[in-house]
Amino acid sequence: VELISAKVPILKFFDREGGLEVDLSVNNPTSIRNTHLLYCYSQSDYRVRPLVLAIKLWAKDHKINEARFQTLSSYTLTLMVLHYLQCGVSPPVIPCLHRSHPQLFNPNSDIFSLPYTAIPFSSSNTMSSASTYLPGLNICKNRLKTDPF
Repeated sequence: VELISAKVPILKFFDREGGLEVDLSVNNPTSIRNTHLLYCYSQSDYRVRPLVLAIKLWAKDHKINEARFQTLSSYTLTLMVLHYLQCGVSPPVIPCLHRSHPQLFNPNSDIFSLPYTAIPFSSSNTMSSASTYLPGLNICKNRLKTDPF
């Protein structure tokens, strides 16, 4: 168990039974909205979760995934993958939920009434997870070579 000092304190711990690393914050409506956003994106296409996990594992292996050590946070890596799936492939794999559902995805949304149901979206992108993932990983690798942290 570790307490991370930040604008919003975070308690980090490892759940041995589930094998999960957990970051816990309390009384933080922004984190609830962010969790809701990530959940909705994870439900929008079957390729999202495996791609996010693959990039996180790659970043962990390259030791660039600890915000407290001035590298990328898990949340930042996830947003980068989501952006790639929206703008880095054509046609997009996922929609921009802020544009398509501004009533749900905004800084003032009521955190007590956020729906945890899949938002209907059907991508016309037929690339496999691997075909989607490999170009994104190459972009990350090439970017790190030319502009290291």
